[in-house]
Amino acid sequence: MTDYDKNELAFLASRNELERKFHEVREFLQTTSPDKIGKTRYQNLFTMAGLGLTLILENKLMFDEIEKLRKQARRDVAENLELLKQVNALQARANGQVAEDNA
Repeated sequence: MTDYDKNELAFLASRNELERKFHEVREFLQTTSPDKIGKTRYQNLFTMAGLGLTLILENKLMFDEIEKLRKQARRDVAENLELLKQVNALQARANGQVAEDNA
């Protein structure tokens, strides 16, 4: 596993933990009322949880899209390498034929 992979896994673990915390805040807000914790605190927690979950969802969507692009890039690179091998083989064959014709 590369350092990049390790960092990516650590990020995903942190993101998942943060998402879990935001869900806990939302669950807490469903079981309490503004009268119990104060209207301002209740509203701040509600806003924080909503915005946090929205950002996490957007991050997941971007991560999925980036992963799709990486897979496509790997397929494209493999295809291009195969095409280069074929071109090199054709050039070698053509160069061999030219050398035979000159002999």
